[in-house]
Amino acid sequence: MRKVDRTKKRIKILEGALLVFAEKGYHNTKMADVANKVGIGKATIYEYFRNKKELFFSLAELLEKRFLEHIENMVNSTDDAVTKLKCVINSLVEIGVKWEDALRVLFMFWTEHVRKGEVYPLESRLREFYCRLMKLIESIYREGVKSNKFKSTLPPEEFARSVVAAIDGLAFQWILSGKNFDLTDMGKKYLEFLMSSIVIEPVSEDG
Repeated sequence: MRKVDRTKKRIKILEGALLVFAEKGYHNTKMADVANKVGIGKATIYEYFRNKKELFFSLAELLEKRFLEHIENMVNSTDDAVTKLKCVINSLVEIGVKWEDALRVLFMFWTEHVRKGEVYPLESRLREFYCRLMKLIESIYREGVKSNKFKSTLPPEEFARSVVAAIDGLAFQWILSGKNFDLTDMGKKYLEFLMSSIVIEPVSEDG
């Protein structure tokens, strides 16, 4: 009898849960709905997750991990600070567009649980995610300032916070407005605005 790869099966359940939560919302989703989506018995899903809350939080944790890995992989593909910052912003916008279901689930997490003041270990994981993302942007900005690619317009921490806040705001406005604007286009306009504000243009030899 073939041994079940529990890690792969757990991921498969979480990926099925993503589709169900995004479609039905947190309150209307039942464990049986997820089991049906994945094609397993209802009893089987309880071998991996004790209840819907644990399933939901585990999914949000997985999504945060995948988001950060995606961003870091893009940044590591270049050595230029300007290109790195563009990669971060483009990746964050891409996450919103291509992983809309995931974004909706994370938005659900905040509205369903943080708003109620519930304490759960995932909150510390989300803080860690934003901390790592901001540290990445801070390091890129410092690198750009040091190499005379960026103007030193703000302290690195404030710069990173402003970038994260801007992209988060655009993504959630896009979701809440029913996608009544082009998020990719708005992301490009924000990127152009940001770059025009901080990039030091090379001095022409003729000048």
